Amino acid sequence: MQDFYAAKDRAEDMLMDPLILHSRVVHERVAQEVADPKMQKRRYAIGFLGIDGRPDALPALRRILESAEEIDYFRADALSAIWQIKKEEAVQRASTYQSRDDLLGRFAKEITAGVHQPYIRSYWQALIGAHE
Repeated sequence: MQDFYAAKDRAEDMLMDPLILHSRVVHERVAQEVADPKMQKRRYAIGFLGIDGRPDALPALRRILESAEEIDYFRADALSAIWQIKKEEAVQRASTYQSRDDLLGRFAKEITAGVHQPYIRSYWQALIGAHE
């Protein structure tokens, strides 16, 4: 987690690499820490949970998505992560948000239209430090 927060000499597309490389160790902690709206690099932590694909992250992601107090891009990222874990649930939830004129609305429209393409970073990309 220290490496994730420090992000020393790491490009933006590589920020979640420490989480991806050590997902078995950090997954539970990340799922807990994303509940904090002040978490550093929170968008990347939410994205990691989607890439990691474990259903036990869904409750934390649902809370972010459903909270009107959350910033729209955190909510959009949570919806995208839910889509990566459980597509049918994301499609159902997206219908609630597709009329919005923000990033959450855009992601919701993409999901309901079947054209959503979330950011995906593989273990191998993280391992070799591939930079796009």
